[in-house]
Amino acid sequence: MAHITIKIKPETRGKLARLKSSKSETYDELLSKLIMLVDFEKK
Repeated sequence: MAHITIKIKPETRGKLARLKSSKSETYDELLSKLIMLVDFEKK
């Protein structure tokens, strides 16, 4: 898998960190879950 860098504010990173279900959850996994929720709400 390729890795990319995205620019986010420290405040945004903190908010994302609080949403993680565990310390081992990656930001990729968290963002994938959030995207699924948004897609589900659109239907």
